[in-house]
Amino acid sequence: MKKLLMALLSGLMLAGLAGVASAADMSALAPCKNCHDLSPEKRKIVGPPLFGIYGSKPTIEGLPADYTVWDDARLDKWEEKPQAVKPRSKMNYRTPSPEKRAAIIAALKELK
Repeated sequence: MKKLLMALLSGLMLAGLAGVASAADMSALAPCKNCHDLSPEKRKIVGPPLFGIYGSKPTIEGLPADYTVWDDARLDKWEEKPQAVKPRSKMNYRTPSPEKRAAIIAALKELK
């Protein structure tokens, strides 16, 4: 009985820690919430919804021809400076920090 109780407690602790790690990763998307819906409902706010965006085909008109899928490289360039990818982009938010861009991309991968 004692072994069973210890196994259950260990499992609960690991599950709790996994939840904390996911919540910390998702905090990278906090600035995105002002203009983008992060929920499965995929509502358009100011910008397109971000739920499920990683690995999907971009829906933004006027992107370069090589933007056939939102992957690490394309999201990184977009987050760094959207106007460099699409001149006159309505997205004014930039993420100059490579570490912050990596955190945003990691969180976007989890939104599915």
